[in-house]
Amino acid sequence: MRESVVDWIFQGPVCAVLIINLVFLIRIMWVLITKLRSANTVETRQYRKASKALLVLIPLLGITYLVVLAAPAEGVVSDIFAIARALLLSTQS
Repeated sequence: MRESVVDWIFQGPVCAVLIINLVFLIRIMWVLITKLRSANTVETRQYRKASKALLVLIPLLGITYLVVLAAPAEGVVSDIFAIARALLLSTQS
């Protein structure tokens, strides 16, 4: 599939928003991990809590749109990709 300027009209803003949201996600995780480290708990519990928070934040910040940007053109892989994309994007809030 050949990319055109029209494709980038959609993909450009999506990329910009994803980069901004990724920065927010990294900052939130940084604050969360530093707050958890200040508490006197076991380190594995801290990372387990942080990973749970990360799993909640990924769909909220739209990180699943990374999958939308890199779609295969045709074939069986394209069908599998379409199903996976539909499942991932259904988690969007």
